[in-house]
Amino acid sequence: MKYPVEWLNEYLPKKLAAREMADAMELAGIEVEEISSHQLDDLIVIGKVKSVDPHPDADKLRIAVVDVKNSTSSIVCGAPNLEPGQTVAVAQAGAVMPDGMKITKTKIRGVESNGMICSEKELGLGDDHEGIMILPADLKAGSKASTILEGGEVIDATTAANRWDLNSLVGVVREIAAQVNQKMTFDAPAPIKSSKALKLGKVDGKLSGRYMLTRLSVEPGRQSPDWLVRRLRGAGVRPIGLVVDITNYVMLELGQPLHAFDASKTEGAIGVRLASKGEKLVTLDGKERSLHHADVVIADDKKALGLAGVMGAANSEVDDTTTEILLESATFNRAMIRQSALRHGLRSDASARFERGVPIDLQPIGLARATQLLQKYASGKIVAGPADFHSQKSTVTNISVRPERISRLLGFELSSSEIKKQLIKLDWVVKPSGSKLTVVAPWWRTEVKDEADVAEEVMKLEGYDKLPAKLPHWRPQEVQFDRFCAAKWQAKSVLRSLGWFETVTYSFISEKQLTDLGMKPESYLKLKNPMSSEQAYLRVSLLPSLLSATSVNRGYSREFGMFEFSKVYQKTADGKLPDEISVVAALVVAPNNGYRQVKSALDRLCYEFNVDVEVRPGAFHSKAAHPANSGMLYLNGQHAGVIGQLHPSAVSAQKLRGEVSFLELNWDKFLAAAKPKVYREISRFPSITRDLSVVVNRQVTWFEIEEALKDLAPQFIGDFYGKDLPEGKKVMTVRLEFSDLSRTLTDDEADAAASKALEILKNKFSAQLR
Repeated sequence: MKYPVEWLNEYLPKKLAAREMADAMELAGIEVEEISSHQLDDLIVIGKVKSVDPHPDADKLRIAVVDVKNSTSSIVCGAPNLEPGQTVAVAQAGAVMPDGMKITKTKIRGVESNGMICSEKELGLGDDHEGIMILPADLKAGSKASTILEGGEVIDATTAANRWDLNSLVGVVREIAAQVNQKMTFDAPAPIKSSKALKLGKVDGKLSGRYMLTRLSVEPGRQSPDWLVRRLRGAGVRPIGLVVDITNYVMLELGQPLHAFDASKTEGAIGVRLASKGEKLVTLDGKERSLHHADVVIADDKKALGLAGVMGAANSEVDDTTTEILLESATFNRAMIRQSALRHGLRSDASARFERGVPIDLQPIGLARATQLLQKYASGKIVAGPADFHSQKSTVTNISVRPERISRLLGFELSSSEIKKQLIKLDWVVKPSGSKLTVVAPWWRTEVKDEADVAEEVMKLEGYDKLPAKLPHWRPQEVQFDRFCAAKWQAKSVLRSLGWFETVTYSFISEKQLTDLGMKPESYLKLKNPMSSEQAYLRVSLLPSLLSATSVNRGYSREFGMFEFSKVYQKTADGKLPDEISVVAALVVAPNNGYRQVKSALDRLCYEFNVDVEVRPGAFHSKAAHPANSGMLYLNGQHAGVIGQLHPSAVSAQKLRGEVSFLELNWDKFLAAAKPKVYREISRFPSITRDLSVVVNRQVTWFEIEEALKDLAPQFIGDFYGKDLPEGKKVMTVRLEFSDLSRTLTDDEADAAASKALEILKNKFSAQLR
């Protein structure tokens, strides 16, 4: 939020420089982004548009004659909202704009232009650049634009999400005043009263904790005073008209969003309800919106008047002819307002405040302040009201505080009187209660709940420089070894040793990432309110994420690998949370032999953790996997992951070259299968090897052969497929190594052992010696 320094100083008895204010804000825990000063060149002046004619050689350009007091200037302008009689800001030849651009006389399509009629963006006062900036008609031609448009110094700061009060000038000044030992001078106006009651329609207490409405008459067509316009612009808000400007001013000043309806455009009593099925609404930005059944709306007896807490509707908009308004001050269900704003892509200044939670104590203050300003500047008179519905209680919190507990939390001794001295600077009430203190956290500090929160406030006022540089006295009651964490670091070391990079990707993926890999989006969990369409689904595999990261980094090298430890989310029964599964995945890009690299990584992990993983043929994704070079991983007969090469079409779709191979392993299952390694003595005597080449069915896997001969520790040499073999057969070569701890074995003994192994293969797989 932007805080104009001149506005902040209004509430302080002793004025502070911008730097002093920023320092105080930082000490109060408010993150200051920058201090900016907006100054306009003296050659940017006020002008009156006398006439507007079409450009002879350009359909979208027009020629305006502008009075700048002592002379008139002919200026070529392309703004669609340019009309005769307007008051505008004119940058004359020689003027330097806030962005550094210098204005010169020039010819545009053959017509001389003697300056520029400025938009908000060109003047550095906002983001609007679609049209020129229209100024109040009572400004004098030729006067310096800086006299009305300059906002002075502005502090731009970021506030914590749980501090709604810091989204207001008064809330920030309260913190500044406490830091510099001053007393804030803002006095809340007295509640408004009227002899005539105003009837409300039905208000759902689950949607609105408090809803207030009053009816006022206003003088139509009144202009906002210069000081009000200057402050709004300094805070980054575009002036619109007096009534709307006052509601925006009070929102910035107090943090209470307000809305004014043109009373003549409403029908019957106003209330708060949920949107009806199929209901539509044209908001103030001119867009028609199809409402969701969970949208909260303000409505009269016949129609919706606005999307509650977000934006009003065009059908009740206040304009220059409005003579009576219905002024609303309310608070709404914060979660529902946030969802509506996200659903419609319409996050406004009001919704940003309602999302943080506006307390019910603020509504009468905001309503009274706006009424006060309307009475003074719009000749406003209270016609009826205020009507007041509320379903919640005040948010004042009583906290029992032990001074010794505060001292222990902060690390240095503080007495009850020292604690009280600091808290009363923030207008908190502190009462002694025996050896304790009863601290009354005011209604504007809804996030303060316990002693730790009180300690934080005391510390901010005592000064963080008082914190002692020592560790607190703490000893764990019980130390437990985190096997999971240690094992993960061990596995990461293995994968890093292969030269692979560790990645961290989002758990969300897009629909396109799924469909590109032949995955069905309906099988995945879709988010109700995704941050963007690129993050609409929860992943059930790391393949889309790693493939996207690899595609982005494809220019790095022709050969590289990535791995990630993360979670995937398996869909469960409706209404239940998804299963979160820890996995480790790796993806390798290589000109060739990519599969060998991921298989080698799997073997290394199995060796490190003493796990037997079975690889069975099978495509892990119908479109993404290579039909011949992919498999499924099994642990103790249970599916535990996938391994293989990606299909060439999937590789080319990502603009990659060579082989792309993938490994994904259920880390929970893998770690559960890990066994301690058992070491045995190595024989000092020479060993004897025998190779067996046997003809078996093509369906026989190495894992099955290894299981059958596990007592002999077989080594896999290779498979052979040839035309001279019977159909459906292959040759598998197995190496057996024999040794004894006490002597050298004879050839006869080795042959006997090899014969025994062959017999086992014959019995289990009908193997024949090649």
